[in-house]
Amino acid sequence: MKMVFFLSDTPFWFIRTYFFLFLFSPVLNYYLKNISNYKRLVLLLILFFLSHYEGTLAFDSSLKEGYCLTTFMFFYVVGDTLRAYREKWIIIPRSTLWYVFLGYNVVLVVLFTKFGSLRGASFIYERLFFSYQSIGLLFSSIVFFMIIGGLNFHSGLVNRIGKSSLAIYML
Repeated sequence: MKMVFFLSDTPFWFIRTYFFLFLFSPVLNYYLKNISNYKRLVLLLILFFLSHYEGTLAFDSSLKEGYCLTTFMFFYVVGDTLRAYREKWIIIPRSTLWYVFLGYNVVLVVLFTKFGSLRGASFIYERLFFSYQSIGLLFSSIVFFMIIGGLNFHSGLVNRIGKSSLAIYML
C-alpha cells in the first residue's frame, strides 16, 4: 500500500494528491457513469475500508489521518453518488438540514468541552470526528453538501470568486 499510494510523502501532500486525482478523474468518471447501485455500494465500501485502514493502521506516518489518494477517491465517489441521487435528497427541507448540521456540531463542541481534558479522550475525539477519513467528518460534510447542493450559483461574481480562490489555493 505504501508503495502504491505514495502520494502523501511530502509536507504538501494535498497538492500532489489533487494532481493525481485530477489525472485519475476521467477514469473514475467513465466507471461511475453507468455503474449499478450494487457496484456503487461495493466501491464505496471498499474505498471507505481502504481509506480508514490507511489512515488508522498505516505504518507510514505520512498516511496517518487519511492523507492519501484513496481517501480523496472515496470522497470523490461519495460526491458523485450524491450527485447521482440528487432528486432523492433535494426534497429534504434545507432548514431541516441546517438544524441537523448545527445540532451535530454543537453536540461535538459540548462533548469536547466536557470530556476533552480527560486522558486519551482528546485523541479519540479527534480521530472519530476530525481526521480526514473519520465517519464524523464524512457525515458533517455530506449534510453540508446537501445544504449547498440545492442552491443555484448562477452569479458571475460567485463564479469569479470561486475561480480566483482556486487559483490562489493552487499557487
